[in-house]
Amino acid sequence: MYTASLRPLRYLQLVVAHGSFRAAGLAAGISQPAISQAMQRLEREWCIPLFEKEGRRKRPTAQALRVLDRLAEIGNALESLATQPVDDWAGRATATAPSTSTLTVGMAPAAAALYGPVIEEIWRSHHPEGRLQVINSHSEDMLAALDRSEIDLVIAPQSSSRASAGRATQSLHAAMPVLCARAGHPLTRATSLAQVAGAGWAVESDDGAGTTVIREALRARRLPLPAVRVECSDYPALFDVVARSDLLCVVPHPVLLPCDDPPRIVPLRIQDPLPHYDVSVSWQVLPRRNVAAAVMAIIRVLTALPAHMH
Repeated sequence: MYTASLRPLRYLQLVVAHGSFRAAGLAAGISQPAISQAMQRLEREWCIPLFEKEGRRKRPTAQALRVLDRLAEIGNALESLATQPVDDWAGRATATAPSTSTLTVGMAPAAAALYGPVIEEIWRSHHPEGRLQVINSHSEDMLAALDRSEIDLVIAPQSSSRASAGRATQSLHAAMPVLCARAGHPLTRATSLAQVAGAGWAVESDDGAGTTVIREALRARRLPLPAVRVECSDYPALFDVVARSDLLCVVPHPVLLPCDDPPRIVPLRIQDPLPHYDVSVSWQVLPRRNVAAAVMAIIRVLTALPAHMH
């Protein structure tokens, strides 16, 4: 049995984009029960679960993401038919140029280290000659660019900015920040934030994730805010400065630590808890036509990765 209307499919897109039946109802201008009934009807017709609970949010299942993938393909096919030259309908052969599509992904540095290889592999399987462009900026700026269709995917700490009706978001992992120092630093034996509060700090960005973590951690314990001595352009530069000085640094995720042997940078064994934050992937509910299939394939793989991959 097939649904007789495309409207429930639009509701499905809105639930995925907004994370709840209530928010989807507000975006569609209908009641929450109407959204719930539409989703239940789809589940009965298709005999698949569409959502699972994640706190107060509705997390789409892998089957739901595959449905959205198919919707994107159908929409792209319809768009292609609508713009196809009349001569093509007469059966005339037309030469097609090789794909030179570009996928633009906004990612924080830790996200790029975690997910970059996976994204590149999936993108290459869909567009062997395509180009993958990775950019890094503030989360709010990247999400704004996503809403303007200037970026196809954003992987970054969850933003407090207002959700967009055309944007879908799914949590990927909780960041695990660590405090670090050069090997042999006197503070490598420190076990509390109070012991490192008076140190000088090197940061990758004065308002980046690492700086925010240490500021919030010290502020929560009413300790002096960190004395930032050096601001670096990237993490390799940051690690080089820390390895050659007595400055400390914050690394948003252990995956960013350099694999030196012997190690130049070592994590501190601070027992006080540090602020953790969620990192999410965001994408357009209706991705750009020429990259839609690849985008949805990437979403399916990223959201299905086991916990130890994060």
